[in-house]
Amino acid sequence: MHKIEAYAKNGNNGVVFVKVSNGAAVPTTAILADLQVPANGATGHWSLSESGNSLNPLAFSLDVATSGDGAYVTLWVE
Repeated sequence: MHKIEAYAKNGNNGVVFVKVSNGAAVPTTAILADLQVPANGATGHWSLSESGNSLNPLAFSLDVATSGDGAYVTLWVE
């Protein structure tokens, strides 16, 4: 099983967008999640799990519009 996770970094201001590309020669991207850091400091979280080898981490990207350090990303491969 493969799993990819993204967490907005606590203390940031703004939004971290998780995007995916269709992988075509002229790629189109879609926003999968917007990870916001609200005033109470609880961070946004996004994850995706796939069985087998079907999860390609190169298809995902982050658009970080924060005044801090961005996001944490973790990739799990079993």
